[in-house]
Amino acid sequence: MNGIPLSENITTYIIAYNEAETIARCINSFKAASDDFVVILDDRTTDNTEQIAWDLGARIYHFHWIDDFSAARNYALDRCMHEWRMFADGDDVLDPESAELVRQAVKYANEKGINSIISHYYTSEVGGKPLSDNAMTRLTRAGTMRWVGRIHEYQNNDKVHQIVTNIEVWHRKPVSRTEGTNRNIGMLEKAIPNCNPAELPRYTFYYARELMFGHRYLEAIEWFDKYIKISNWEAEKHRALCDKAECYYVMGDKKKADEILAESILLNPKYPDPYVKRGIIAHELGNHDECVVQFGLAKARLANTHPLFSGGDLLPRLMKAYAG
Repeated sequence: MNGIPLSENITTYIIAYNEAETIARCINSFKAASDDFVVILDDRTTDNTEQIAWDLGARIYHFHWIDDFSAARNYALDRCMHEWRMFADGDDVLDPESAELVRQAVKYANEKGINSIISHYYTSEVGGKPLSDNAMTRLTRAGTMRWVGRIHEYQNNDKVHQIVTNIEVWHRKPVSRTEGTNRNIGMLEKAIPNCNPAELPRYTFYYARELMFGHRYLEAIEWFDKYIKISNWEAEKHRALCDKAECYYVMGDKKKADEILAESILLNPKYPDPYVKRGIIAHELGNHDECVVQFGLAKARLANTHPLFSGGDLLPRLMKAYAG
């Protein structure tokens, strides 16, 4: 870039609503990977999130909530002061070993002209192991991205100049917290009856996922089925089947979860993720030979990264943990 060294400094931006229970954990986990924090406080907040974040050195701005997540995130994005911007939710945790990976990724991105950096995003876990892994654009260069969509917003970032990394972020909402899930469910329940046909599959998919996050698994399964019937996007249908299987798994019906994973493989056999999950189920059911078979099928497909899962070395690590 005309011989001028690009800045490697990072602003982490967070939108927060009654996050007093988790905001310190969030900021402290991202601190080694950040040079500045911006916290956008939803004006309906009633707890001491603001004071906690202020005491930890964050810059605080208030945002009048208008049922639009993109508006809030873009408001935060516009207040970032550094070349690189990393987003987090108030109940996210950056894995301790990932802080250095963030710094390395930014350095590499500057050298190679990369504008977007993708991380793992674990939205559920069992026994400290990820149960649900998502590909998430975690860092973007200034001026290369805006948020789009009122709910379950997405980034219209540079999809060409991006890299996938092993940065790990965990979404760890306290079990006692239901406001966010209930808020999202309510917003989607208002949106679905009035949305245009093109939006209906997306809203249906995310409504099913919110029900899953709210531990309303039977309802989630029903809505995943509705989504699968109306969607034409194979990759997201594949993800919906994997999420449906997760609902059965969490409810303790591992055999049904395995059946649904087999269905996802029939839809598209090239992705490794369902094979790994089938191997884990086989291991837990005491069928170690089948576990070996499924892990072998997964290993043969590791190069085929699913567009809605994050890839990286998670699957090999899971297989190693279960195969011993």
